[in-house]
Amino acid sequence: MKRNVLSVFAVAVLVLTAMPLFAEEAAEESLAMTFRVTVIPGHSLEYEKAFKDHMAMHKAAGDTWRITVWQVVAGEGLGDFIIRSAGHTWASLDGGVEVPNDREHFAAQVLPHLSSSSATVTKLMTDLSRWPADLAAPKMADVTIFTLSYQGKSEFLDVVKKLHKMIGEKDMPHRYSWGEVMVGASGPEFVLVFPRSGWADFAPKTPDLWKMAAEVYGQEEAQAMQAALGKAIVAEENFVVAYRPDLGYVPNE
Repeated sequence: MKRNVLSVFAVAVLVLTAMPLFAEEAAEESLAMTFRVTVIPGHSLEYEKAFKDHMAMHKAAGDTWRITVWQVVAGEGLGDFIIRSAGHTWASLDGGVEVPNDREHFAAQVLPHLSSSSATVTKLMTDLSRWPADLAAPKMADVTIFTLSYQGKSEFLDVVKKLHKMIGEKDMPHRYSWGEVMVGASGPEFVLVFPRSGWADFAPKTPDLWKMAAEVYGQEEAQAMQAALGKAIVAEENFVVAYRPDLGYVPNE
């Protein structure tokens, strides 16, 4: 049976921001439905219990969608939960197992603990990503969302492509994933995600990205690239998330 894509967690008012990542998204048309929720202060424990009960319903119904959950531990939206199901095509977003009383349970048990929510669909940009092939879900991730001007989108992507090519050719240690928000953005939006094994992994990588760009493309071109990014980017949102496997759901193989 088919279900409405926004009934994944039983109500169309869930949330997003974030990450176009993970090994499960290696397909050419690889989409992630992502929800972001803000919990009412003081309701975190109640929310987590209610959400676990909700995932138990999905498990009992034999849901085929893998659900991963992340919590913001630094930066904007501290404490928010990010809920995603990845590795989809546009067609598969219409499919799935019908979960009995899905919406009703969510509305009665989970929704009362939320103060806000949002949702988006993001497409993984495999040609611009260097995600570790054997890493399904890192312990933490550093996420930046770039909102661009409509005029600056092409220049932004030109710079990203040059940097990606340089990083690959110089075998730099940077690992990352790029994604484009296809549905739910207020304008052109791209998401950059770095996997992290822990806080120690946030230490700056060497060699420095822009020093290398100056060596490869010349100082003048490197400065022009930085200027192009500054002109194209209207706003940035950065935050760090920690993986919460205790709240997610992995279907039986």
